[in-house]
Amino acid sequence: YSFDTQSYIDKPSIWITFSITLIAVTLGLQIITNKHVDHFILSEKQIREKQELLIKSEERYRMLVETMNDGVGIVDLENKLTYVNPALCKMLGYSYDEAVGSSLDNYLDDKNLEILRKQQELRRRGATKPYEIEWIGKGNKKIATYMSPRPIFNDKGEYNGSFAVVTDITARKKAEEQLKLTKFGIDHSNIGVFQIDDAANIYYANEHACKSLGYTSEE
Repeated sequence: YSFDTQSYIDKPSIWITFSITLIAVTLGLQIITNKHVDHFILSEKQIREKQELLIKSEERYRMLVETMNDGVGIVDLENKLTYVNPALCKMLGYSYDEAVGSSLDNYLDDKNLEILRKQQELRRRGATKPYEIEWIGKGNKKIATYMSPRPIFNDKGEYNGSFAVVTDITARKKAEEQLKLTKFGIDHSNIGVFQIDDAANIYYANEHACKSLGYTSEE
């Protein structure tokens, strides 16, 4: 076949077709590009919104921790406090700057240090069971507490310290001791003492009352 290149190029229909094709391709690329740009802008907006929500969430949690009545403390692998909330500072009698960076060893006697060591081993294994421990605050003030601990692990699953909610139970402990003393006094009193319910059933009788009636406490 013979092919006349010049006559082919001179045909208007060829250039019209080429122009339409070029315009279509350009518009298609523009649409695709715009979609990618819109998606990028949307993604940037979503990221910014999520960051703002995260900041607000962190602020709410911080406010909660800072204003709660119970103490909150975080310790690192070296057993040093890295964070204490105002309630724990007040409990111990130290300021934030005095407490942060100090070792827990400064606030516990030998007996309670041993309790802490055993509990830390449990934290390394992921245990979270609450326990009681007695702190020593400023001026050698003894503070009985109920600890609700949680371990902290890094992204590799390695133990990285722990935090705990610390509840002051000193007043409760003192009340329990006072109750024990009162009960001891009543149990050994020379006067018969009974406690009865609304149906007139005896649910407590001291030793003198039992002896005077000739019955045991269980009877």
